[in-house]
Amino acid sequence: MNLILLSNTGRCGSTLLTQLFEKAIPGTVSISEPECLLPFVAGNTVSVTKMKDRRKLLRACIEVLCITAINRKLKDGVKNINYVVIKPKVIKCINTFSKASSYHIPFCTYRPMRLV
Repeated sequence: MNLILLSNTGRCGSTLLTQLFEKAIPGTVSISEPECLLPFVAGNTVSVTKMKDRRKLLRACIEVLCITAINRKLKDGVKNINYVVIKPKVIKCINTFSKASSYHIPFCTYRPMRLV
């Protein structure tokens, strides 16, 4: 299974892209804006003080999200899951996740700013 972390700047089509991954690529499941990952990027809201333990906790949260999403798809009759796409709420998540995981594929979307 490959993990794709879909970073975004908001209002850039990332929700549509997340849905397209799941619909267009067989064996793909997507998770959009999971709340359980926000404490890891919101400063010191996670009470684990050691960075090593914090990374382990983050990795465990990602694994639980993936297992839950995969089981949901398997119940729907999908035979093989090759990709899990996670689209977090904030762009800062990608850097945080990169430190906790070595088995992900980063994928970034953005919206160019208008010239005023």
